[in-house]
Parts: sequence; C-alpha cells; structure tokens
Amino acid sequence: MTAKADRRSNWTLAALAAPCLPLAGLGLPLVVYLPEYYSNQLGLSLASVGAAFGAVRLLDMAFDPYIGGVMDRTRSRFGRFKLWFAISAPILMLASYMLFMAKPGVSSLYLWLWLLVVYAGVSIAGLSQLAWAAVLSPQYDQRSRIYGWWQAGNVVGMILVLTLPALLPLLGFKGH
Repeated sequence: MTAKADRRSNWTLAALAAPCLPLAGLGLPLVVYLPEYYSNQLGLSLASVGAAFGAVRLLDMAFDPYIGGVMDRTRSRFGRFKLWFAISAPILMLASYMLFMAKPGVSSLYLWLWLLVVYAGVSIAGLSQLAWAAVLSPQYDQRSRIYGWWQAGNVVGMILVLTLPALLPLLGFKGH
C-alpha cells in the first residue's frame, strides 16, 4: 500500500475528532462545577465529595488497563473499537444525567456510584477512540496527523465549554 492510500481524508479525521467536543465538554464541568454543586447545593460535605472523586479516580487507574485488554480481545463485525465506542455513549448519557440532575438529599454512595459509572464511560470512550485512531494508519506521519485532529477536537471542545456562559445570553438563553 502506498503512502497516499494510507492517508485518511480530512473528513474522516474530522468525523473521528467530532466526539471529542462533547467528551471534552463533559470533562471540564465534571471536575470544575460538580464538586461545588454536590457540596454547596446538594448538602454533601466537601470532604466526602473530595474523597469520592479521589477514590474513584484511583479505581479508574486500575480500570483503564483492564478495559483496554478487554477491548483488544474483542472481536465483532463492527471491529474491536467501534463497538466499545458505541457502548460508551449510553453509559455516559445515563451517568451524566444522574450526576448533573441530582436532587438535594443524595448520599455520598449515590455520588460514588455515578462517578464510577461516568468515569468508566469516559475510559471506554477515550480508550476506544484512541485505539481506533491508532489502527487507521500504520505510518508514523499519518498517525501524528490523526492524533493532531483528535487533539484539536479536544481543544475546540474545551474552548466551547469555556465560552458557553458568555455566548448563551447573546443567543437569547437566560440563566436562573
């Protein structure tokens, strides 16, 4: 196969990078706003919120190599990584809803459970997307181009999340 045949189109790379926008959009509020929300609005102590986030992230470090190994051994008609990426979407949607729409009176156990689920979904999405990107081309220069697109998607996603509070009022959306 020639170098030209292994070169993925910009459209393909944009499609690969597109999910980075909402994933980056989830990551920032998850660590910036959620701890404050649970401690100040939902009534959990800051210590229990911090303990939940810290412990779940430590568990996540053990989960990543495990789920990566499972992904590598997966065989399906959709490929090893597309299937896992698709599986991550409903996990992330449910866990995000449960975390961000929680009502006062939730317990620390509630926070622990849904943080475990959301970070499992983040791991599955991120690992499957990165592994999928790695198999798009066997050539080093093409892989750097692929990962450049992936990283650009993450940066754009974070910038969009950071600018939303300023942009939404200009678009006619009012806050509480």
